[in-house]
Amino acid sequence: MLRSPPQNSMAALARQLRDSARTHPEKPAVILPDACWSFDDVERLASFAAVNLLTAGVRPGDPVALHLINGLEIIVAYFACFKTGAIALPINTRFKSSEIEYVLSHAKAAAYIGQPDLAREVHEWPSSVRLRYVVGEAVDGMRGLRAADAARARRADR
Repeated sequence: MLRSPPQNSMAALARQLRDSARTHPEKPAVILPDACWSFDDVERLASFAAVNLLTAGVRPGDPVALHLINGLEIIVAYFACFKTGAIALPINTRFKSSEIEYVLSHAKAAAYIGQPDLAREVHEWPSSVRLRYVVGEAVDGMRGLRAADAARARRADR
């Protein structure tokens, strides 16, 4: 039987990000070909996402499905889960509709965070999924998350 990692190890990762943001706020934390985000950027985005999850009713121990390609958004989503005590539930981006629906249903996911094109693969949302976010603009009744835009806007204010 598979067990989820102890919550204290996930909390330790969240604390490490917070501590890195305090001690090295401007140091690069995420470097992609077209952009770079500091530890402070990632900490603020993850905290914002965590508050949104908690406000929407996600509680410690709730599975949160992460259906994202590699990039800033999946990093922020993982840290938001670590901060809230929710269980990060990655979903393979190559899964088709029936496979995604099975994972969501079987895990009793409380929330879904995904790319718009991947989210459109889901035709039957399990009743357990109370909250649905997509990266970018809101689509198909799902809330939009614009983490990268928020980080860029914040840096422009400096």
